[in-house]
Amino acid sequence: MSEPLLQLVIIQESRGPVVAARGEVDTTSAGELLAALVSLEAPVVVLDLGGVMFMDSSGIRALVAAHHKHDERGGRLVIESVPPTIRRVLRITEVDTFLHIEP
Repeated sequence: MSEPLLQLVIIQESRGPVVAARGEVDTTSAGELLAALVSLEAPVVVLDLGGVMFMDSSGIRALVAAHHKHDERGGRLVIESVPPTIRRVLRITEVDTFLHIEP
Protein backbone atom coordinates (compact mmCIF):
# COMPACT_ATOMS: atom_id res chain seq x y z
CA MET A 1 0.00 0.00 0.00
CA SER A 2 1.41 3.39 -0.96
CA GLU A 3 1.66 6.42 1.30
CA PRO A 4 -1.08 9.04 1.02
CA LEU A 5 -0.20 12.16 -0.96
CA LEU A 6 -0.87 14.32 2.10
CA GLN A 7 -0.14 13.60 5.73
CA LEU A 8 -1.61 15.78 8.46
CA VAL A 9 -0.58 15.79 12.10
CA ILE A 10 -2.36 17.96 14.67
CA ILE A 11 -0.23 19.12 17.57
CA GLN A 12 -1.62 21.00 20.56
CA GLU A 13 0.62 23.94 21.48
CA SER A 14 0.16 26.82 23.90
CA ARG A 15 -0.76 29.15 21.02
CA GLY A 16 -3.43 26.70 19.83
CA PRO A 17 -3.63 23.68 17.55
CA VAL A 18 -1.03 23.36 14.82
CA VAL A 19 -1.79 21.34 11.70
CA ALA A 20 1.51 20.15 10.25
CA ALA A 21 1.06 19.21 6.59
CA ARG A 22 3.48 17.08 4.61
CA GLY A 23 3.27 16.04 0.96
CA GLU A 24 1.07 17.37 -1.84
CA VAL A 25 -2.17 19.36 -1.72
CA ASP A 26 -4.18 18.79 -4.88
CA THR A 27 -7.70 17.80 -5.93
CA THR A 28 -7.39 14.45 -4.17
CA SER A 29 -6.18 15.83 -0.83
CA ALA A 30 -7.45 19.42 -0.54
CA GLY A 31 -10.75 18.28 0.97
CA GLU A 32 -8.91 16.44 3.73
CA LEU A 33 -6.89 19.56 4.52
CA LEU A 34 -10.00 21.75 4.58
CA ALA A 35 -11.87 19.28 6.81
CA ALA A 36 -8.98 19.18 9.29
CA LEU A 37 -8.69 22.97 9.42
CA VAL A 38 -12.39 23.71 9.88
CA SER A 39 -12.85 20.96 12.47
CA LEU A 40 -10.61 22.87 14.88
CA GLU A 41 -12.45 25.52 16.84
CA ALA A 42 -9.89 27.65 18.62
CA PRO A 43 -9.12 31.38 18.64
CA VAL A 44 -5.99 30.65 16.60
CA VAL A 45 -5.36 27.65 14.36
CA VAL A 46 -1.91 27.37 12.78
CA LEU A 47 -1.21 25.58 9.51
CA ASP A 48 2.45 24.63 9.04
CA LEU A 49 3.15 24.13 5.33
CA GLY A 50 6.87 23.46 5.78
CA GLY A 51 6.52 19.88 4.58
CA VAL A 52 4.33 20.63 1.55
CA MET A 53 6.08 20.16 -1.78
CA PHE A 54 3.21 20.98 -4.12
CA MET A 55 -0.11 22.85 -4.00
CA ASP A 56 -2.53 23.41 -6.87
CA SER A 57 -5.57 25.68 -7.13
CA SER A 58 -7.73 23.28 -5.11
CA GLY A 59 -5.28 23.68 -2.23
CA ILE A 60 -5.49 27.46 -2.50
CA ARG A 61 -9.30 27.22 -2.48
CA ALA A 62 -9.07 25.09 0.69
CA LEU A 63 -6.89 27.73 2.38
CA VAL A 64 -9.30 30.52 1.40
CA ALA A 65 -12.36 28.53 2.57
CA ALA A 66 -10.70 27.67 5.90
CA HIS A 67 -9.68 31.30 6.35
CA HIS A 68 -13.27 32.48 5.82
CA LYS A 69 -14.68 29.80 8.16
CA HIS A 70 -12.34 30.81 10.98
CA ASP A 71 -13.03 34.48 10.29
CA GLU A 72 -16.81 33.85 10.55
CA ARG A 73 -16.22 32.21 13.95
CA GLY A 74 -14.18 35.16 15.17
CA GLY A 75 -10.98 33.14 15.00
CA ARG A 76 -7.86 33.27 12.91
CA LEU A 77 -6.09 30.82 10.63
CA VAL A 78 -2.35 31.51 10.60
CA ILE A 79 -0.24 29.93 7.88
CA GLU A 80 3.46 29.49 8.53
CA SER A 81 6.60 27.92 7.07
CA VAL A 82 5.35 28.42 3.52
CA PRO A 83 7.86 27.08 0.97
CA PRO A 84 9.05 29.70 -1.57
CA THR A 85 7.29 28.08 -4.54
CA ILE A 86 3.94 28.03 -2.74
CA ARG A 87 4.47 31.54 -1.36
CA ARG A 88 5.01 32.72 -4.93
CA VAL A 89 1.69 31.20 -6.06
CA LEU A 90 -0.12 32.79 -3.10
CA ARG A 91 1.43 36.15 -4.06
CA ILE A 92 0.56 35.81 -7.78
CA THR A 93 -3.05 34.90 -6.97
CA GLU A 94 -3.12 37.77 -4.43
CA VAL A 95 -4.57 35.62 -1.65
CA ASP A 96 -1.56 36.67 0.40
CA THR A 97 -3.29 40.07 0.73
CA PHE A 98 -5.86 38.64 3.14
CA LEU A 99 -4.52 35.31 4.41
CA HIS A 100 -2.53 35.54 7.64
CA ILE A 101 0.89 34.31 6.49
CA GLU A 102 3.83 34.24 8.88
CA PRO A 103 7.48 33.79 7.88
